[in-house]
Amino acid sequence: MSTGMNRRHFLKHVATASALAVPGLHFWQGLRAAAPKLKKENKSIIILWMGGGPATIDLWDLKPGQQTGGEFKPIKTPVSGIEISEVLPTVASQFKHLSIVRSLVTNEGSHERGTVLMNTGRQPNPVVQYPALGATASSLLTAKDLPLPGFIGIGGTAQRIGPGFLGMMYAPFTVQNPGQPPQNIKPPGLGNEDETNERLRRRQRLFYTVEDNFTESA
Repeated sequence: MSTGMNRRHFLKHVATASALAVPGLHFWQGLRAAAPKLKKENKSIIILWMGGGPATIDLWDLKPGQQTGGEFKPIKTPVSGIEISEVLPTVASQFKHLSIVRSLVTNEGSHERGTVLMNTGRQPNPVVQYPALGATASSLLTAKDLPLPGFIGIGGTAQRIGPGFLGMMYAPFTVQNPGQPPQNIKPPGLGNEDETNERLRRRQRLFYTVEDNFTESA
């Protein structure tokens, strides 16, 4: 199996993973095989999960001239044979940089179950909690000594699905309110600014003293 994995390859196989669970395992095997190369190139995966968006027949697959088609007109893109909705002219102009998957099929009738399927590549299972794609990628691609989270989720979807059987080490660092600092990183008020800083310095000195004593006795 080739260890190369570009954006089109990724999109092709993540769709397969979601539509057909067993053949989709090849995607995870490919990701694992490509992990050393992706680590070396500092590759990242960005997933924009836009639950509740417009129907696909109004954006990506208009089916013009068919009874099941959408109400908008198709417009051409720089890619021969691919047309998308007239409401996305800027996206259409950049389509040489994009891939589109129109073959995804699922029997899941529930949005909640479909969300789990699309984010894990597995149908929901009451016995096994499968990890989100971000958790799986983090477990394979994130350097163990990286001081930053390997999996960052904005909003609730990543947190709701979570790391599954991979464990909390690969759980997402969740930012609930984009544009605002994460919760619980600012120290509580301990008086005025000078008093607060002095108390924090004393606490730091105490912490380092305890830490040093523990290290020496270990």
